[in-house]
Amino acid sequence: MRADQIEQKILELIDLAESGQATRSDLQGMATALAYRIADEPLPGVQYALTGKPDSKCIANGNTWAESEVNNPIDDVDLTELERMSQELRNI
Repeated sequence: MRADQIEQKILELIDLAESGQATRSDLQGMATALAYRIADEPLPGVQYALTGKPDSKCIANGNTWAESEVNNPIDDVDLTELERMSQELRNI
């Protein structure tokens, strides 16, 4: 995740908190997921490719935890999921 994407997600969390559209628990869950991404640590309950072919994204090939998620590309799903959650919270 790039610095500008991280900044955007933090600002979205602040907006949700200030507007009261998210519970503390919702915000804490989103903040935790973002923190794991920033720290490049494995998220609990997520599957990762530890080994693979020479050209595959896996931990053994030097990829990050986020890049090694199974069926969950970092550039597509993470941002999309956070945006979906933000939109759902705005519609409450």
